[in-house]
Amino acid sequence: MNRDEGSRQTPAAISRLTPRRILPAYQQVAHQLREHIISGRLAPGNQLPIEPEIAELFGVSRSTIREALRQLSSEGLVRTTRGVRGGTFVAYPSFDSISAHLETGIGLLTGAEEISIASLLEARILLEVPAAGFSAVRRSEEALKLIHETAVFSDNLDVAHRLEMNRGFHARVLSATGNELLEIVAIPIFQVMTARLDREDVPVTFWRQVEADHLAIYNAIAAGDAGAAESHMRAHLERIRPTYMEIDRGAKDGSGC
Repeated sequence: MNRDEGSRQTPAAISRLTPRRILPAYQQVAHQLREHIISGRLAPGNQLPIEPEIAELFGVSRSTIREALRQLSSEGLVRTTRGVRGGTFVAYPSFDSISAHLETGIGLLTGAEEISIASLLEARILLEVPAAGFSAVRRSEEALKLIHETAVFSDNLDVAHRLEMNRGFHARVLSATGNELLEIVAIPIFQVMTARLDREDVPVTFWRQVEADHLAIYNAIAAGDAGAAESHMRAHLERIRPTYMEIDRGAKDGSGC
């Protein structure tokens, strides 16, 4: 298959899957095109056939195709341009857009109580504990400097600034691993969880403990001690569990932290 920018894909290239009759027609089309994009049969830059050709392939109306393409566009999978050289193309992936979509999905599932805070905490332990170890052996001096900048914050900072420092610290530890996929997966989980800390009644003692934990993690990473970095990250995530669980219970019954 020609994967060059703008290469036009033939109808045969996108007609190998069996429609899923359980889904509405536009979702069936979107599902099959999505699977072709994810599998690489339709590569970034490839141009899709024109709407009448896709409509004929699937045996649906052009309005159904337009709705399917709108869904894929909202997911950042395709882009449409106008003009002589216009058309619908498979989009080039973006780390930020993929991470943002994942954060939105996790947030919706958490808000609907399909995913519990306990599950988010467990996922963070599974991802961020080994990440701290990787950072200890892979970090550069520049990465270490960036981690340190967010490890310490004073008591006079408001909640918004404390949250920003907290996000920055964990994001920079993840970044220091050099593993972009780990960042894409872990940061959305972290963002959804920490959004619940955006409240004034979280005690100052909590933030002081967070700062102490962050410094211990930083020192282990700076020393290149992977085992200690993992141990301190695990202890930190376990220590914050009661506060998150209390906030979650308070949100459900209408009480405070």
